[in-house]
Amino acid sequence: MAVKTMITRIVGKLRSFHAMKFFFLLTFFSLNSYADIVSVMTYNAENLFDNKHDRGKNDYTYLPLAYKKRSSKVKNYCRSLNSYYYRKLCFELDWSDKTLDQKLQNLARVIKSSNRGFTPDILMLQEVENINVLRMLNKYLGYPTVILIEGPDKRGIDVGILAKFSQSKPAKLHPMKIMNSSGEYIKTRGMLEANFMVHGKELTVINNHWPSQMAPDEYRDTAARNLRNIVDDIDNKYIIVAGDFNTNSDDSPNGLNNHLLNYSSYPTFYDSFEMSPYSPGELPAPGTHTYRDKWEFLDRIMVWSAYKTGISDKKFRPIWKSYKLIMEPWMTTEENGQKVPKRFDPVTGEGVSDHLPVIMKFEFN
Repeated sequence: MAVKTMITRIVGKLRSFHAMKFFFLLTFFSLNSYADIVSVMTYNAENLFDNKHDRGKNDYTYLPLAYKKRSSKVKNYCRSLNSYYYRKLCFELDWSDKTLDQKLQNLARVIKSSNRGFTPDILMLQEVENINVLRMLNKYLGYPTVILIEGPDKRGIDVGILAKFSQSKPAKLHPMKIMNSSGEYIKTRGMLEANFMVHGKELTVINNHWPSQMAPDEYRDTAARNLRNIVDDIDNKYIIVAGDFNTNSDDSPNGLNNHLLNYSSYPTFYDSFEMSPYSPGELPAPGTHTYRDKWEFLDRIMVWSAYKTGISDKKFRPIWKSYKLIMEPWMTTEENGQKVPKRFDPVTGEGVSDHLPVIMKFEFN
């Protein structure tokens, strides 16, 4: 009888244990079904060209050498370049199928390494020539949604978006609307807006590549004002803007600070690095780009603060501590005693880009 009682107690405990185990598993899966994490990454791919000429674009540098040697049009273009470095590159670079494929593989390696071997849910790329080369890159990544709208940039570089979500409406390319001193609009890439249904909620993302540091600071200030106007006209409060903003901390006027990151006004944008718990010294590098030993955060992910109007129902939450700047050893080279991004070398096949990517996660409940 005592033995039977003991067996009954043991069986009861086992049942209780399995019931508790089932309860914890049920709770785990229930929580995860209500809290979905979405990762967003921005990366300047630096001169991601295919190796075919696009009519009306100055893409002659990035063509196979055999083609360039027999084309008088290409030779005349190369001779017209004022910079010795770019003129030499135009004449000598062999942007062959093999070279292009190596560039694509290196980019794919960076993108996958950013998220523990998985691609980010939304990837915003800058300096992409066309939809063709974006699709070539996507053969290594496998995104179901590929977005690029051709802009008026003279070299032919555009901004593109790859995503794991379907679009809720057609994408838009907003022009920069920047005038030069002659009163003419400059031919530069636009700002690409895409909208996705993410776990039952609409998310708006806008990919940016503002005029370079060779352009006046006023150009980027105008770009910032135009971006702010675009966002003000969007009804959706879940908005992420990202990209290469090409804005140094000493720009004057400083478009980012004047029109987008003005924390004394509401609504505004929150910068993911500034909101993160990290200082520059705690990151793999003190910026995303360096020029003459000066680091800057040219590449940013920013969140429209109007999402806070829905904070009570916890529909959308930036995870600031998830901010990450990607710099693996094979992405870098050494200059003046410090590690810096290594540009792609078509001869050795090493390097990727002169920019570093950043990634951040968001919670959708």
